[in-house]
Amino acid sequence: MPTAVPPSPTALPLLDPATHQTKTIDFGADGLAASLSLHGRFLTIAGPHPVHGQIIVAPWEQFPAEKHYDQPFVRAYRARPMDLHKDAEAGFGMTIRLKGPEGSYEFPRPEWSYIDGSWPRGIASLAQCNAEHSYTVVDGQVTHSVVLQNTSPGNLTAEVDIGGPLSLHRAAYTQLTPQGDCSVPPVENHLRATSSGALLLQNRYLPATLGLSVYVDGRRRPMTSSESTTTGTCRIHNTLDLELPPHSSRHVVVQYTLSPRLEDLDAPASIHITKPSASSNLTSMIDHQKLAALLGNGKRGQVLAFVVLRNLDYLLSCCAMPIVSEAGESKGTCIITDHQCLPLGWNRDNYWQLDMLNSLYPHVDNIVHAQYRATARRIIQDVLRSHLVWVFRTAQRPAGFWARSFFSNGIPKDGVFQLDQQCYPLLELAEYAARYAGSDPSELEFVKELTLGVVDEVLDCLQEHRWTAPPDSTHGRRLWLFKTDETPADDEVAYPYHFSSHVLLCHTLNSLAQLRSQVGPEWIKTDVSGWAGDVHADTLEFFTTKHPEIGPMFAYLTSTTGQFQFYHDANDLPTALAPRWGFCSVDDQLWRNTVRFAFSPENTDGWYPGGPFGGLGSIHTRDPWPLGDGQRLSILATLGGQTGDPKGVNETIAKITREAQWDGLFAEAVNRDSGKVTSKNWFSWPGSFISSTLLSRCSVLFEGEDDSHLHV
Repeated sequence: MPTAVPPSPTALPLLDPATHQTKTIDFGADGLAASLSLHGRFLTIAGPHPVHGQIIVAPWEQFPAEKHYDQPFVRAYRARPMDLHKDAEAGFGMTIRLKGPEGSYEFPRPEWSYIDGSWPRGIASLAQCNAEHSYTVVDGQVTHSVVLQNTSPGNLTAEVDIGGPLSLHRAAYTQLTPQGDCSVPPVENHLRATSSGALLLQNRYLPATLGLSVYVDGRRRPMTSSESTTTGTCRIHNTLDLELPPHSSRHVVVQYTLSPRLEDLDAPASIHITKPSASSNLTSMIDHQKLAALLGNGKRGQVLAFVVLRNLDYLLSCCAMPIVSEAGESKGTCIITDHQCLPLGWNRDNYWQLDMLNSLYPHVDNIVHAQYRATARRIIQDVLRSHLVWVFRTAQRPAGFWARSFFSNGIPKDGVFQLDQQCYPLLELAEYAARYAGSDPSELEFVKELTLGVVDEVLDCLQEHRWTAPPDSTHGRRLWLFKTDETPADDEVAYPYHFSSHVLLCHTLNSLAQLRSQVGPEWIKTDVSGWAGDVHADTLEFFTTKHPEIGPMFAYLTSTTGQFQFYHDANDLPTALAPRWGFCSVDDQLWRNTVRFAFSPENTDGWYPGGPFGGLGSIHTRDPWPLGDGQRLSILATLGGQTGDPKGVNETIAKITREAQWDGLFAEAVNRDSGKVTSKNWFSWPGSFISSTLLSRCSVLFEGEDDSHLHV
């Protein structure tokens, strides 16, 4: 039988920068993540640390401890990569010029693409020379590789400058509404050259080390630097002159190694650069054309396929962080919300990020190259399994419940109680067991071990937050409603009972009852078989009210004593999914009025109309959110998709494709008139949810559709 030939690497060009906002070029693997300027210089390299969660190398100083609650400063600090991403001189790394008799000639800004949706490639050309830049992460090393090709009949000289400012420090965790301390260790950046010719940047207060080595045509080129120590940024500067004979090429490589220890990182005398294996990279296994055909006709299918591939890659390459303890023990995989602003684990975000993998799974046979289908399934299951290890074993619950957010090492960052954050891990575990543990005894044992003690303890904590009668209560029984301190937007509540969290709770309890029957009562002692019905009945009774313009609907918050808040947020996905989760029927007038309210001017603090990008957002950041458009797309699919509201589906998909940044990823919020990002260019959740909706509802969304009139 002939050996299967791996598919050739596919270069996916980025979306048109004339119509899609540019941003940093992001890539990573195995917990390391990096961002580049549009000129190919590094703006950040980041990775996990067993003590501090996330450490980072950047051309700016560490976030000052006293500024964590200064929201304007926080926004400005986390915008630094975007402020610098178009600057040819910003950042650190390799810059190449062509030397001539009249001086040096700058290469133009590279034309960028992603190889197989994962690895950045930038091509820049002068009249006599081409430069092809490639970036990868292999064996824990971030590599920048440049092939210079002399296309002329004469000799050329290239000047390779390797330099820039660097600081190695703890990540900033730039939250808008922090609810927990984040210690900021002192900074002592110590730069020196080693005997092997590498440069080392070390911060003993972390501790951590960055090693930098340079190779020309496979042979090490020693770097030099004056030894220096500073509490700010160090600056490196080395220049190489390379001769390029006629019609020849030279190969320059800079390797960066980020270690969570103080150590002398040796630079070997020679290297052979290997490309990442296709069998370890899920996006490279996918047939891009088949994915495009799944997601619509013509150009729209191509754009949506690019969006799905890039969001899938961003999740796996920059957000999935394998965690290792100081003793070298595997602690599972933390999923962070983004690698740049908030490298923290949120149970809520994580569920929706990983739901993209669950939605991809049924399509493996149709869109993955035949020789990789078994491997693709294994990768999906391994990520889901490893995250369950992290959230059930590594994430600490000192008060018994899961905190709002966690550092990647499992230490709680924000200890506030949010009801939905308790539900998502339980739902994630139940869904994993239903898919993988039914016919695999080893997976069933794995699930049992995770449930033991943890599930019952979390359920006990839920009961501690269950409704208690106020002094003036007239209720003759204890209600099955549960308090929360914050909404899913991480904002404080006006009244303690939150609607979409109760929709989620009902769905979770139903799934948990099935899990208990699967693993047995000796593993989950609490019998929750009747809880969901009780919660459902009281949610219907105490959240149902009448809006003066909309009519009967569900309130956003209630006190249970006649006080309500009318509002809906882009973060409240369970409300949109209520019919799919069995909370109500799709024809339920209360639900229909609730979602009609959500996408109307009556939703005064959540609906941001006007301009081509107006839509559902959040009081957390007062602008339209792409997540809101993902929510609308999900609702339209539930209402019948192309057969129910083809105009609404087409308009929403067209808007989503316009909102995507040029690398296919989505921001937190955008300007309603221009579509320019107003908050957080890096945010995995919205793109994951949009991709999941496209994959899971494609038969409804694209049935009989025609995109000939769309401009994407």
